[in-house]
Amino acid sequence: MVIAPHALVGALTVRLAGARGAGALALGVTSHFPLDAVPHRDYALGGVAGATRLALDATLAGVMLVAADADDASLLGALGALLPDVLTVIARRSPLRLRSYERLHRCFHTARAPRALTSTLVQLAVVYGATRALAAIARA
Repeated sequence: MVIAPHALVGALTVRLAGARGAGALALGVTSHFPLDAVPHRDYALGGVAGATRLALDATLAGVMLVAADADDASLLGALGALLPDVLTVIARRSPLRLRSYERLHRCFHTARAPRALTSTLVQLAVVYGATRALAAIARA
């Protein structure tokens, strides 16, 4: 899972907890890891195809956050939920390599990888469910 599922679950977690400021950002970060335990496939980030997928994923996340009427704290939670993957990309491209962090992040991922279609459907279901829940809370 790359952007949309993490961002929306991070936003929902913050909204449910009522966190604000740095707490919202931190709660978003912590929401990332349990979601990585859900069996899924990540798409390759390299080349034009990877950049296109990343742009579409980010666009989906943005549209759904707007559709769910996410407040500022929820947006911080969404940002926080993305930070572990951003740090992983930086770590892999950095001479420092941050091996301890990479091991920690990797340990949350399941070894099972479903077929691409199953993985896509699971991730879309997470996005849809989190968006619906966020929108319902915003209307309440």
